[in-house]
Amino acid sequence: MKIKKGDKLSIELPTSDGKIFNLNETNGKKVLLTFYRIASCSLCNLRISQITKRWNEFGPNFQHVSIWHAPQDFLKKNMDKHNIPFIALADQNYKYFNKYSVERSILKTLLAFVFRLPSFFLATLKGFIPLQLKGYMDIVITDVLIDESGTVVDVQYGKDIGHHYSFNKIKEFSN
Repeated sequence: MKIKKGDKLSIELPTSDGKIFNLNETNGKKVLLTFYRIASCSLCNLRISQITKRWNEFGPNFQHVSIWHAPQDFLKKNMDKHNIPFIALADQNYKYFNKYSVERSILKTLLAFVFRLPSFFLATLKGFIPLQLKGYMDIVITDVLIDESGTVVDVQYGKDIGHHYSFNKIKEFSN
């Protein structure tokens, strides 16, 4: 089922540190939930780096929950490089990607290499080179905004593998 406004999502997965996390734990907070690709993805790691760098711009009642198609130990290895201030979840079996109809598309993956070439160069310069691939490379990003009551207020199924909400939209939502 595709996520839509008004939905309440149910997600329970291991964190990068191996603890079990339930999305209900974020009730009372504004949440950006993102379905990323693999933990070593260049564009995904660039996004994580940017979010981490700008974390203090978001409101005090804000949480980012990231879901990755990755084994827990591989996710931990990659997230530890960033010292992330948010939650990273390992969906190794692709359970919630399937449940919430997160798209896979080779065409949209190839389009990202054309339209996001500067981002790939920047990611490479920062050292975000996927030397190991554990997961599906063709996952199209999905961003979801969830209010304090746990209700979806907006959802964006990406146009390609690097299509996220703008930082301004997230910042405005978080405050």
